Amino acid sequence: INGRVEHAAEERLSPDDTENLIRQIYALDLQRDLSTRLDAGDDDFSFSIPDLGRFRANVLHQRGSLAAVIRVIRFGLPEPEKLNIPPEVLASARLMKGLVLVTGSAGSGKSVDTAQHYILRLMRDKGRNLLAMRKSEVTNRDSTYAELQAAIYRMGVNEYWRVISNPLEMTCVNGNKIIFRGMNDGKQREKLKSITFAQGKLTDIWLEEATEFSEEDLDTLDDRLRGELPSGLFYQIRLTFNPVSARHWIKRRFFDAADPMVFAHSST
Repeated sequence: INGRVEHAAEERLSPDDTENLIRQIYALDLQRDLSTRLDAGDDDFSFSIPDLGRFRANVLHQRGSLAAVIRVIRFGLPEPEKLNIPPEVLASARLMKGLVLVTGSAGSGKSVDTAQHYILRLMRDKGRNLLAMRKSEVTNRDSTYAELQAAIYRMGVNEYWRVISNPLEMTCVNGNKIIFRGMNDGKQREKLKSITFAQGKLTDIWLEEATEFSEEDLDTLDDRLRGELPSGLFYQIRLTFNPVSARHWIKRRFFDAADPMVFAHSST
């Protein structure tokens, strides 16, 4: 309470009392099964009680019995202006261009700003889902995944996100989701065909180190963003990359000729 750990006035729960309480919590969500969820050792999820509130729970085995850490999630998401987000990131989140290119040298902040942009956008616009990509899927863990996770904690909004590491996945309390993929071989390309979301559609794609991708890769991904969206939503692909050579396909396609559907920005 107010930053201090305090004992409740009630009697301490016995291991049987605790397990009974945890089973009642699981009963609130018919999609979850306690026995199978705890095979990995713990479970992290959110649940709600009508007319009471929304909660985040972490259930685990401790000293041979079940234990749980439960905290309250505030109703409503915070206003973006209160999250200490740079004005440039707030502005980029309002861009409705179909393709956004962000280039800059290493350490210029392009990936940091992009990660903050996506966390803000997915918290603000219900129905959006993000596919974060590197050419090789395995490199997402130390790049796009790490940047997005850091953005969540830097912005102080971790109570609104469920972040899991196997598989790499992030889910906002509003149902919006971030998944991670690659395009390095036929198997990884095949996985892109079966992407679906429990809520909404795939609306956003982030290509980190975009110079690693081919022009054909981009066209394939662009074809995935099809179909009518609810009012207020739109499709967008964002490329982040270091400065390119004069012969690279990105320069030829997007910098040598102006395109009204493309927004290009150099980060310093």
